[in-house]
Amino acid sequence: MEYMNFSLYYSDITTFTSFLDSLLSIGIILMGVLVYIRKKDDIATYFSLLKNYSLQDTIQSLHAKLDQLSDYNADDKDQEIITEIESIMREIVGQVKGNECLLQQLDPTIISKFEHYISHMDELSNPIKRGYISQFRENIKSINVKIYDQISRGKNNG
Repeated sequence: MEYMNFSLYYSDITTFTSFLDSLLSIGIILMGVLVYIRKKDDIATYFSLLKNYSLQDTIQSLHAKLDQLSDYNADDKDQEIITEIESIMREIVGQVKGNECLLQQLDPTIISKFEHYISHMDELSNPIKRGYISQFRENIKSINVKIYDQISRGKNNG
């Protein structure tokens, strides 16, 4: 008989605990929704800054690759140098194509020209290479200005 009372008592505690757990879960969810509603601009700004940081990281990497590419003379007939130029150009194209945000903002003719010369390395001369490197750098500067402008205005970038 006492055993039966204990099991009823245990069942009541379990039911109460389960009810309390559900109530607390609902409360926490409501708090999360309230925080989101009140701080959604701050949250959106945080994610925008995170996205812009990622884009800046990619841009810095591209700058380093462009610097590396400019160190090589495309008029040099040494196959090792030509292969290295081609490899760096492929890395640049791959990095840009792999970053949708950068691909949307970058002038598409730059990438198509890089792809053309990757396929036709014999047509690439040092003056042409330097011209495209300068064009690429200026395009990246323009993207940087847009990013800084968006950050300074507090505008979210998606």
